[in-house]
Amino acid sequence: MPHPLPNTLGMTASGQLSAMRRHPGVMALQILVVLGATAFTASTLIEGLRNGEGASVLWDGWVYCAVIGLGAVACAARAVLVREERLAWLSLALALAVTTAGEIYWALELAELEEVPYPSPADGLYLAFYPFAYAAVALLVHARVLGMRAGMWLDGLVCGLALASIAAAAAFDAIISDTGGDPAAIATTLAYPVGDLLLIVLTAAVVGMSGGRPGCSWAMLGAGLLVWGVSDTGYLLAAARGTYVEGQLLDAGWPLGAALLACAAWRSPASVAPRVGDWSTLVIPAISTLAAGAVLVVCALGNGRTVAIALAAGAVCAAVARTFLTFRDVRRLAETRRLAHTDELTGLPNRRALLQRLESAVAAREPVALLLLDLDRFKDLNDTLGHQFGDVLLRELGGRMGEALEAGDMLARLGGDEFAVVLAGRATAGSAVDAGRAIGERLERPFHLDGVSVQVDASVGVALHPAHGAGASALLKNADVAMYRAKRRRTGVELYAPMRDEHSRDRLTMVSDLRAGIDRDELVLHLQPKIAIADGALVGAEALARWRHPELGLLAPGRFLPAIAQTNVMRLLTERMLADALGVIAAWGARGRRLDVSVNVEAPTLLDLRFPDVVARLVREAGVAADRLCLEVTEDAVMADPDRAQGVMSSLRDLGVGLSLDDFGTGHSSLARLIAMPVRELKIDRSFTMGIDEDPRNFAVVRSAAMLGSDLGMTVVAEGVETREALAEVQRAGCHVGQGYLYARPLPVAEFDRWAQAWEAGGEVGFTASVGASPAAGPVPR
Repeated sequence: MPHPLPNTLGMTASGQLSAMRRHPGVMALQILVVLGATAFTASTLIEGLRNGEGASVLWDGWVYCAVIGLGAVACAARAVLVREERLAWLSLALALAVTTAGEIYWALELAELEEVPYPSPADGLYLAFYPFAYAAVALLVHARVLGMRAGMWLDGLVCGLALASIAAAAAFDAIISDTGGDPAAIATTLAYPVGDLLLIVLTAAVVGMSGGRPGCSWAMLGAGLLVWGVSDTGYLLAAARGTYVEGQLLDAGWPLGAALLACAAWRSPASVAPRVGDWSTLVIPAISTLAAGAVLVVCALGNGRTVAIALAAGAVCAAVARTFLTFRDVRRLAETRRLAHTDELTGLPNRRALLQRLESAVAAREPVALLLLDLDRFKDLNDTLGHQFGDVLLRELGGRMGEALEAGDMLARLGGDEFAVVLAGRATAGSAVDAGRAIGERLERPFHLDGVSVQVDASVGVALHPAHGAGASALLKNADVAMYRAKRRRTGVELYAPMRDEHSRDRLTMVSDLRAGIDRDELVLHLQPKIAIADGALVGAEALARWRHPELGLLAPGRFLPAIAQTNVMRLLTERMLADALGVIAAWGARGRRLDVSVNVEAPTLLDLRFPDVVARLVREAGVAADRLCLEVTEDAVMADPDRAQGVMSSLRDLGVGLSLDDFGTGHSSLARLIAMPVRELKIDRSFTMGIDEDPRNFAVVRSAAMLGSDLGMTVVAEGVETREALAEVQRAGCHVGQGYLYARPLPVAEFDRWAQAWEAGGEVGFTASVGASPAAGPVPR
């Protein structure tokens, strides 16, 4: 039962070829061609297969024609059944078909004649092989060689001419010397060697263009054409010398060539892509050039013929032209690589160059610092003044930022208004942050462009290798996280911190551990006293969270609060702190002590509309007066959503809960917003009070804030009071309450009770030396 052809509708060309190649009919056709060529070759080598005769009708007639004819059928089947490269394989099928037709004509019409006419119609059919074969090769080169360049054509030409010059030096002269008779005979005799030489040129050109790695299909095709051309040339040479005998091994070249071509038709095609800058592609052209030079030398020493000399000289000339093209390609490649690593607008290195610099540093295990810089409000500038003005500014920025860099540092533009700096010799956190600030200071100087003065602000994120990333991509990502934090907080420069990165593994682990730690009662409440400056009375305390981590020990808020700032764990922690603080207030009330306790509230909690209900429930469950509880909020927390925060704060005030504006002076709220806030306490940030006795400007800020708070009816608290001198200055500035290490560090509840008893008893109470304590801080008398 015949095997149906597979359905290849909708398949890709490669899929069609793969499917059809496995068809039994196609496989049988290839096997017949190979077996036939093998058998014919064996007949020329093994005595007895031809019955002692040189020529054999069976072998030289039937088998010979059948093998070449089946080769034509195999190529034709490839053209009919697979649409890819259809014309090329049809041309090759025709080349083999006309050869078969020539053999049949010879056998039927000319073999028995005593004097064979020359040239005959058979010669016309034999010679027709060449144009069809040339067309097939040209079509395959067009289909398979990607991005054909002049250099590839020259590589093939050098190889072909060099090989042809060798063949001409060895055989062409002997063939030409036998030429005689009328013009048609002379032309026919010349056509054969010329056709063979061109066939050899084409075959070598294919190998040359592929850089010596043509692939299976190309290799079979080239081998088939080469064997065919060598057999033709060998036959012509033997015939010219009168030594040709039918039935010798030379005759096997044509069936073997046909078998190779038939098998090449059904191998998967391999595309040849030009490899610019790959010096290995020049090996074959270089060897070919040396071979052509050797032919010239041999011909010069002997009595060389014109054809061999001309072909060798042509190969050398093509090689010279190829050399010029090579140098041109190398120059273009260098320029292309330079442009590929350079930002077109600014002339600075681009993202690709930056990544290579980082990757090389990482590979060499060199410590580096990466600064990622983004201009603030650059889009507004572009929209107002136009993109052309923005482009001029970006070009100016490179020179300005370069003033803050040192030799070996790298400044790159990543795109848009984003730049990056790699610091090679300053890879410490302090040095990198200082460099970021230095860049920011230089950008603050106005740019004068086309009569317009523009000031530029930038946000800088810093990441260090290896501390913040083991690879270039990790460093870029983490520097980007730090940069956006600097932009949100308006701090100018931020160093990457895993606990502030929402997507870092350490942060996720910390969040999970803290959630479990709250359930296991690992949170510990610490209290820091608040003292009335006028009479030294203990008026309250600030509740501060500590986490007794089972592995890391007692952790301060700075170790874990950034990790949970935007998670639901912050709500759980706040509720636990409120509950514990209200429990302390209740315990004190039972003993007759009336002190306020302040609890910090972060932005996500402050903006939660359900928070006032949570506070009301906790106050009710504790059984205490709501005004004993004070909630501390920062300016930035309020400004995250002023209207929403205002509503929540008003609800809390209506409950009777006190509100305190914490870290005053570091946020971005307006005076109008401050007046509208329902707060009873103003806490001046420690950054102003800690240097108040040394810097008159700090004193001026504290005095202005204290006067403003007092005029608005608020209690003014000075944070960070660590020395007697600072205490005297905040008192002179008009602050009402002091808080800081001068009085006591944050203490566990039991220890705070003992401290408070001693303080209220009127004795001298000092604190044990601890991290952050000032040497000037000694006992403070009541």
